[in-house]
Amino acid sequence: MIPNTQQVKKHRMRRLNTTIISLGVAVALICLQAILPSYGSGKSELEEKTDAFLKVGDYERAFDLIDGYIQEYPAKSIGYAMLERLLTVGSAYLKDGERERALKLIDSFIQEYPEKPVGRAMLVKVLAPSGRTSDAFKEYYRYYKLSEVISPELLLEIVRGALKNNDQDVRSVAAETLGNLGDKKAVPPLIDVLSEIAPSVKLGGMRNLWFLMSVTDALEKLAGESTVPALIRVFYESDVPVRGQVAGVLGKLKAKSAAPFLIKYLRDDEEGASRWIVEALGELGDARAVPALIDVLNDSLTYDRVRAALPLAKLGEERGVSVLIDILNDDGNAAQRRAAAALAEAGIERGVDALIDGLENAWKEVKPLYILPQMGENDMLEAHASFAASYLGIRAAVKLGENGDKRALPVLIGCLNGRYNNTVRANAARTLGAMGDMRAIPALINAFSNDGDYFADSTPLDEMHMLMSEMVRIDAAKALAKLGDERGIPYLMDILAQRDGDYTPRAAIALGELGVKRAEPILIDIIGNNESSDMKLFAAEALVRLSEHRVR
Repeated sequence: MIPNTQQVKKHRMRRLNTTIISLGVAVALICLQAILPSYGSGKSELEEKTDAFLKVGDYERAFDLIDGYIQEYPAKSIGYAMLERLLTVGSAYLKDGERERALKLIDSFIQEYPEKPVGRAMLVKVLAPSGRTSDAFKEYYRYYKLSEVISPELLLEIVRGALKNNDQDVRSVAAETLGNLGDKKAVPPLIDVLSEIAPSVKLGGMRNLWFLMSVTDALEKLAGESTVPALIRVFYESDVPVRGQVAGVLGKLKAKSAAPFLIKYLRDDEEGASRWIVEALGELGDARAVPALIDVLNDSLTYDRVRAALPLAKLGEERGVSVLIDILNDDGNAAQRRAAAALAEAGIERGVDALIDGLENAWKEVKPLYILPQMGENDMLEAHASFAASYLGIRAAVKLGENGDKRALPVLIGCLNGRYNNTVRANAARTLGAMGDMRAIPALINAFSNDGDYFADSTPLDEMHMLMSEMVRIDAAKALAKLGDERGIPYLMDILAQRDGDYTPRAAIALGELGVKRAEPILIDIIGNNESSDMKLFAAEALVRLSEHRVR
């Protein structure tokens, strides 16, 4: 069909109108581009430039760009959004001068938008990495009051930053907390701290050693094969106590790449770190270590022979098995239970059977603590030897319980409800909870309900011994909850509410692990009030755990 003249005119008119509109839009865009700032559309170009700097780790230029934009366009929210992005990925890398500038920028934002929690979150990100732990917690408290949301990311920022706090006790708690929470981002700062403290740790300096062990324990839980070169460097730069701890980390990491280094050092060692090296090689399970371990087996005392025999047994070397069995059959040798535990760990059933046979009466062998002052010197030595042997037995029972071996159950129950060291009793309670066997409930209820006052013949020394019984009750209450009995939760809440400095951390973490939501206000209150920084770190751990677990 051929269009008529009228239709052709209408079609041409529509095309003309469309062309005019398109030209108008193009002219308008050109004019806008001419009058807008050099950032073009503002948001997109600023984001692109910021992201480009962040991608290559150029945090200084990213900050200068964002700072300049906010100074020129303080009313535009995109500048603060980019500042938040920078702080999220690079707050730990800002220099002191940049931190001060950032604090001023954020203060301006808070003055303009006091109701927005993001301002307080940015303050946490600036304050925490420089070790200003108390100030960072104050800002987190304000953030929470505005948002009513637990932010595990912000809490972990504070804990990581606490590694730079000027109080060594706070730093130790921070390292312990990071390891407990499995924070992989903490590995680089922990290695930095290890390098920093290694030259100053000497034998006999218990406070430094405690800090060292907190750091290395955390690295055992968090580090990976990629950290081996840095750990070996620290090893060479350090004295014996640090070398021993670093060797332990390498062993726990199962770092096969460290095997040649550890073997060489074991052969050349003249400084007394060999027992740590032997244990590390045992953890590695590397066949290249067999000749060096056999040398230790030939030249060492009983305990070091057990340490060397265990990895040999694990590697299928009959000589290691034979040595452990010989020690196991040596009556009166305090290393018997250690040898039995080694055989059990190596998966040799004869060792498991021997261990169980010895454990059934192990806890009964301990002399009552209150009669020790009435003994002669030889009797006291015998009592302490009995206690040491039994303690090894209980440790082995805990190990078996952790592995799910039900044969450890009666030993752990006997330990929990007997007159025994409270640290061991607490370990027994925790293990019974982890085993998941409902037969432990009566024993746990007994420990939780009566602990501290169930000895009719108690003496002043007994009473002093039981001063730490709250530790047992807390772990028994947590174990009960894990087995489905929640009668201990009100008790844990009461301990938390009392703010007793000795036991509040333990109760707080237990409630966090159990996911008890009603603990949240008290934990937040601890963070916001005049509690010590280490107490706030325990509360932070509990809050992070609370955010990850189901609510009760």
